Amino acid sequence: MRKIALFVTIAVILATAYSCKGKSAIKHDKLELEPCSLNLKTYLNNDTSKQSLDMRLSIEYPAKYPDKALLTKVRKAVLRDFFPEADSEYENPTAVLNAYAKDYKKFFQESGNGEANPEEEGFVQDDPWYNYQKMIVRYNDDGLFSYTVCSDRYTGGAHGGKNFLNAVIDMKTGNRITEDDLFTEEAKPMVIKMIVNKILEKNQVRTVGELEDIGYFDISEISLNKNFFLNDKGITYTFNEYEIAGYAVGTTEVFLDYASLSGLMKQGNPIETLID
Repeated sequence: MRKIALFVTIAVILATAYSCKGKSAIKHDKLELEPCSLNLKTYLNNDTSKQSLDMRLSIEYPAKYPDKALLTKVRKAVLRDFFPEADSEYENPTAVLNAYAKDYKKFFQESGNGEANPEEEGFVQDDPWYNYQKMIVRYNDDGLFSYTVCSDRYTGGAHGGKNFLNAVIDMKTGNRITEDDLFTEEAKPMVIKMIVNKILEKNQVRTVGELEDIGYFDISEISLNKNFFLNDKGITYTFNEYEIAGYAVGTTEVFLDYASLSGLMKQGNPIETLID
């Protein structure tokens, strides 16, 4: 009996040690982020009586990860999405936002008062510009990093414009995950059909024709646009303004839960742990 008790005790200790080791490894899969924000207001030719530009910027900057090469790769991906004009790697988020603000201020100053078309409906020469851009982290666990860069800008004209750029990064490779990594070719049309049905349901209509009556277009030609984020519940697709609907309709988001997608996904796909 003593031998059996000793064996059980050792087994429990080993299991606990293995469990702790496993939990530690999972923590390493989590990217450490450094949040940073910047708010500023500037005027054309630094004259407060002239046109203004209001900027509000916020980023969740990849700060630490055990694999330095992967960290660099993920930083470049985030920079490419948040600040496409960036021509170098920044070591901290303050440097990123300052560089972005400097670049956009230059664009504003060079545009002057006349780049927008004065004959465009709704144009007012001295309308204030704004640029509100922020990064939202959607998921940061299980070897996956998903985020959205949200942009809301006005540079003259009848109205501003919003844009949502989503990304899912495989932290084992640093590569962006696309539909080609997730779905078989045979499954893609079925995913598209699910998206269309969700849009119909969301708008409480039954046909594509009824969607077109309320401002949608090209729904019958809709495709997987690679613009999705994920969390532990499912995948969310974003269709930006003018992509499948007019400005009045705005952005369309479609959520697909993992239960409905499980039979359509490739074996060994990079988000398989979230589906099980």
